[in-house]
Amino acid sequence: MKTIEYPLFRGQYINRFVTTGTFTQIQKFERATLKGKVNEWLDKGFAIHENPCRKEFVKKRDGNIPELLLLEGDDTYEEIQVFGQSRKPRMYFPFGNIGYNASFFYKCPTYIRTYCYVDLWMPDQEDTELEIETCGGVTIWNNHVLVTDYIPFTRNLVKRTTVTIHLEKGCNHLVVCLDDLAERDTDYYFRLRYQGTQIPKMVLPLPENSDAGKIKRLSQEAAGKLSLFCDFTICPAEGNVLPILIYTSYLRN
Repeated sequence: MKTIEYPLFRGQYINRFVTTGTFTQIQKFERATLKGKVNEWLDKGFAIHENPCRKEFVKKRDGNIPELLLLEGDDTYEEIQVFGQSRKPRMYFPFGNIGYNASFFYKCPTYIRTYCYVDLWMPDQEDTELEIETCGGVTIWNNHVLVTDYIPFTRNLVKRTTVTIHLEKGCNHLVVCLDDLAERDTDYYFRLRYQGTQIPKMVLPLPENSDAGKIKRLSQEAAGKLSLFCDFTICPAEGNVLPILIYTSYLRN
C-alpha cells in the first residue's frame, strides 16, 4: 500500500488524517422556552446559550463511549455506515488550520459524529502527553486501546486537557472520534498537540493509483494559493487533489 508521510515535531499539531466526514442523527426533545441573554451572539459573534435539551444529551452521552471504527489497511477507503448513513473516507489536509475542523450550521438539534485516523511511526517507544482542544467530545484509541473519552460539551467554548499516551516503537494507529450535539451555528473541531521529544512521522495510506509525490507538491502549491476558507481532499476513486470550499474560518498556529 502506498503512503504519504509528514514529520511531527514537539509542540506541533497532529492535523493530517483520513476522515469519514460528519454523520448526522436528528434528535427529538420536548419543546422548551429559552431564558436569559439568548441574543448574546449578536455581540460575541457565535452562540453560547445552551438549549435545555443539551443537558439531556450530555447526561445520556456520559459514559456511553462511541464504537471504535476500524479504518486501516486495504479497507481504509471502503464505504462505512454510521446511523444508517453510508460515507467513503477521504484524506484531510489542514492548510492554515491547526486541527480538524468541520464547523457548520444545523437548523434543528442534531447529534453529529466524525471519525479520523492517522498512523504515528515512532523511532522508539515513548510515554508522552497529548494536548486536546475541543468544544464537543473527543474519544481517542491507540492500536485499538482506549486512551481517553474527553467530553466537555461546552457549546462553542473551547476547553483543553492533557492526557498521557504510551506510543510504541513503530506504528501507532490513532483513531479519533469527534462528536457533539449541534444547535444552530456549531463550532465542531478538535486539535491534538504532540508534546514528546522524538520526531515521529504522520503516515496516511493513499487511495489506489495515487501519486504521493504529486499529491505533496500540489498540496504545497495549493496551500499558498487558496484562501483560509478552503479545505483539501483527495477523491478515493480517482486519486485527484480537489479544493473544497467550506464555511468556517480557520485559525493559524
